[in-house]
Amino acid sequence: MRCSWDQTSAGLVFLVGGCGGAGGGGSTSSTGASTGSDSTTGSSADTAGSTSATSVATDGSTGGSSGESAADTGSGSATDTGSSSAADTGTDTGGSSCGKEVCNENEYCDWITNSCGTGEIDEGHCMPRPDDCPEIYEPVCGCDGTVHGNVCDAQSQGLDVDALAGCEAPKGTFECGFMFCDPASAYCIFSPTDALPSPDSYTCALLPRQCGDNPDCGCLEQVPCAEFGCEATPDGGLQITCPGG
Repeated sequence: MRCSWDQTSAGLVFLVGGCGGAGGGGSTSSTGASTGSDSTTGSSADTAGSTSATSVATDGSTGGSSGESAADTGSGSATDTGSSSAADTGTDTGGSSCGKEVCNENEYCDWITNSCGTGEIDEGHCMPRPDDCPEIYEPVCGCDGTVHGNVCDAQSQGLDVDALAGCEAPKGTFECGFMFCDPASAYCIFSPTDALPSPDSYTCALLPRQCGDNPDCGCLEQVPCAEFGCEATPDGGLQITCPGG
């Protein structure tokens, strides 16, 4: 049987009559192939959709990682900032190191051996600053390397005395540990301690009358501890050593 075809005004071709044989089957296969072409288009759409989904998933994963990084950065910044602020605040409040202690603005550091913390066995303790000090000029060397009117005056300014003498002696005086004595009226008594970590002792003692205007060790022969030694100091004074102080 011969196949009969009809074409519509839209250009579509319809099979009018049946047709047998290999030819008809071939025509049917040809139509199926055309239909399969539409399936390919569907597959492309599916692939595009899959690609879009993958892209969204990837973007979501990247966003999560970025979020974690931001969180980590924020946490680190907060921790560092807080720690730094605390340290700065401690310094700004006037706290000062005193060995294992930290003194506030109403205290001074009392160094046991009067070495201002430089001695091997020295240790510091925070003590209250005195409120009132006597108006007596008995110059001493402070831990700040300057001369103060007396021990109380140094302590009221938050300072201990420095027995290692880091200060320049005021004019007309000579060094006696952390003190300064007038060579025309006094001599220095040095008493090294034999009970560490107790501090060495220093005293400006009045010269005997027999010393006159030109004192020397000879005029101190009758004073306590003279037998242990008397010496003239490089800066014009006299010093006697009293061991076992």
